[in-house]
Amino acid sequence: MANKERALALAPQYQQSLLAAIQRMAVYFGFETEPTWATLRQDLLAQIDLQRMLGSLLASVGSIVVTFVVVLLYATFLLLERRHFDAKLASLSDDPARVARIRQVIEAINRRIGSYLALKTLLSVLLAWPATP
Repeated sequence: MANKERALALAPQYQQSLLAAIQRMAVYFGFETEPTWATLRQDLLAQIDLQRMLGSLLASVGSIVVTFVVVLLYATFLLLERRHFDAKLASLSDDPARVARIRQVIEAINRRIGSYLALKTLLSVLLAWPATP
């Protein structure tokens, strides 16, 4: 708490030091006028296109929502279809050996996909892990 109060007390000095450094850089680079906080704020706000930024934000949010809804629909349909999958597999052929072979192939595909996803997850975690200095 004391650090916070001390920082707040020293904030005007920091602000003046920062402005002085910016003004020295402006003189060094040959700007016609020395910047003040008002001109810096005005220049910064002139660079920001709020309408374009909000449009981009809304487009991003809309894209995320659409993607979420599509994934939710696919997951729902897959989970609902899971109950009837065995019956549909059995109706593919009258030969029980052939149905068993189809199930083996599907299980092999599921195992391979599971291994692939596990490996991709592990690699992503390892690549995202922060490097220790």
